[in-house]
Amino acid sequence: MPRVLLFLVLLIPAWLGAAAQGLSPKAGAVSDGLYTNLYFGMNYRLPADWTVSFVAMDGQCERECMLLDARAPGERSRRAITITAEQLGAVRGPEEVALAGVSLEQMGARKLAPAREITVAGRKSYRADYSSRVLSGEVYYTIVVLPAKKYTVVFSFSSESRKHLDTLVDEMGKAINFVGGS
Repeated sequence: MPRVLLFLVLLIPAWLGAAAQGLSPKAGAVSDGLYTNLYFGMNYRLPADWTVSFVAMDGQCERECMLLDARAPGERSRRAITITAEQLGAVRGPEEVALAGVSLEQMGARKLAPAREITVAGRKSYRADYSSRVLSGEVYYTIVVLPAKKYTVVFSFSSESRKHLDTLVDEMGKAINFVGGS
C-alpha cells in the first residue's frame, strides 16, 4: 500500500501540469474568498470582506485577459485588486513590469521608482509602483508580475494609501500558493 501512495504523490503534480496545458488562463473560480486558477495552479486568498466584481471562468485568452477584479467595501474606497494574464513573449525581468504598466502610464500615472525584483511565494517576481492625481486626491498603484511559461500573471493593486499597498504586497506570500501549473 505505501508504494501506491508514493506513486500517487509523484503522479499528481505531473497530472496537474498536463491538465493545465489544455486549459485557458481564464480557468478560474472564487469560493469563500479564495480565488483558484487551474491554468496557473494558483490559489489566492482575497482580503476579508472584499467583493468580487468579475471572475473569468472560461474562454480563450488572446494576448491579454482579465482574470479577476475585487474591490474593498465602501463607496469612496480606491482599494482594488485586478489579476490579468498577459503574453509578454521573450520579455523577461523588469521589462515585463514596464510592459504591464504601459496602460497606467498612458492614463497619466507616473512611475515612482524603477521596477525591482521581489520574491512572492518562493518565486522570483517584479514590482513597480505608480501614482496618479484624481479629483479626490492621490491614487497609488502597485503592479506585481509573476513570470510563467506562456502567460505572465499580473497583479495590479490600487489604494488611496501607499502604506496599504505595501501591506497587500507584503502579505502576498501568505495569500498565494502554487500547486503545479505553468
